[in-house]
Amino acid sequence: MNDIASHRSLPRGFHDADPGRTLLTQALRKRWFDTCALYGYQAVEIPPVGFADTFTTGHHAAGDRTYEFPDRRGRRLALVSDSLPAALRVAAGRSAAEGRLSYCCPVFRYERRPRRYFHHLGLMDLSRRVAREHWSDASLLRISRVVTAFLADLVPVEITVSSPGFWHVVAAQCPAADQMELVNELRTAERHQRAELLRDRGAESGLIDLAELLVADPAAHQLPRLDDSAAWPALGDAVRACHDLASHLTGEDCEVRVDLGLLHASEFHDTTALLFRSADDHRVLGDGGSYGLFARAFLDEDLGVQCAVVGLERVADIVSESHPTTVAAAEFAVLMYGSSRLAEDICARLRAAGISVWDQVISRPLRHHLRELAELGIPASTIIGERERDGQPLQVRSTDGTLVPVGLDELPSWLMARRAASEPQRRIPDRPGSAS
Repeated sequence: MNDIASHRSLPRGFHDADPGRTLLTQALRKRWFDTCALYGYQAVEIPPVGFADTFTTGHHAAGDRTYEFPDRRGRRLALVSDSLPAALRVAAGRSAAEGRLSYCCPVFRYERRPRRYFHHLGLMDLSRRVAREHWSDASLLRISRVVTAFLADLVPVEITVSSPGFWHVVAAQCPAADQMELVNELRTAERHQRAELLRDRGAESGLIDLAELLVADPAAHQLPRLDDSAAWPALGDAVRACHDLASHLTGEDCEVRVDLGLLHASEFHDTTALLFRSADDHRVLGDGGSYGLFARAFLDEDLGVQCAVVGLERVADIVSESHPTTVAAAEFAVLMYGSSRLAEDICARLRAAGISVWDQVISRPLRHHLRELAELGIPASTIIGERERDGQPLQVRSTDGTLVPVGLDELPSWLMARRAASEPQRRIPDRPGSAS
């Protein structure tokens, strides 16, 4: 039996088994969907498995860390290794010209991290319209506001606005390099090495000077006009788009900065990108931006795609550090000597009133049961015996041993009043601005 039990347990990194942790992640997930719904996003379920090429077409973000296996027909399947292609499959299957979806996607990656199974809280805007410039700007602003509204009062947020598309334009001007390959080289190189990389690939002098300037001024506050560069209009538009988005977000419950030298997730983004961090210690909470470049490679369709994801477990880690959670197995316990119709009636009344109940037949010395209730965190209990069956008031026992007589009909309202008086302020409200 012990061998069987050990084989049933999941490998390390696949689960958080604490009930308090489960309660927290459930509350965060509900808060995410409620927040997204306020901005018109429709919730969808993302399946945890798909064809393996879904997670390799147009990108290799998960590398060789996917969990792959054949089905009965020999087709290669895989557990979801990135939420973006999985969600994009769902969004692109809808016929609407424009759509907004929210989701919670399970992600599996075989890697040396505390977790190999986690969840992305995501939202996606998709448009099939030809003219999308203003749609894109409004969409990124809305997505940023959804994320900051979700994180408000939970984690102090810092948003970095960048433009991988800026570097795609620069790379396209280098005659001696493949554009995507050069962008990837620029992403992995130290910032001070980028000018030399561009020089080696045949870039014009103005673009090399620009790469050097961004080392000293990542936000490009004093971006020079490159009159001799055909790339200048596109570069100027990229810089303006970043600063315009940052100016709209400034003062909205978050710190905002522009960093044009940041090339995070450049294999996905074609224009503006977002990186969400905790303002206190700069831990990454999530990212987002424009994914039209990836959508064209992935679906072979001209789509406007804006998306953002937040790591559910990452947010839960930060919240639980300052607010450790313990969860009682129930609000009330009903102990009984043998089978009891009265006990069943009490349990049914309380559950109908929304009060959780732990019911148990007394099979050991009473002190053992009371000790167990304390270990389970159950704050109050009663015992059903002959006296109670004869119509006497119930004796409600608190964990400190205090006994209070309560009539059967008054018990639900008495417990709800007790809950209201003792319940601390909710840490995770249903949605931003809701009452605690």
